[in-house]
Amino acid sequence: MDNAPQSVAERVEFLERVARELLRREYERLGPVSRAAQAMLYPSAGEEELTLRALGLWRE
Repeated sequence: MDNAPQSVAERVEFLERVARELLRREYERLGPVSRAAQAMLYPSAGEEELTLRALGLWRE
């Protein structure tokens, strides 16, 4: 993999981008009803937090 991240900071940034993309895909898969329910329960939460909560992965 010639274009693989080389430094630790590049690797961390790459993994964060991958994680955000996976969360975005899961969030879309959850559907509007689940997203709306999470948004009503946690009105100040951002998209990533709502997705993690909907998936049961959110930690306080």
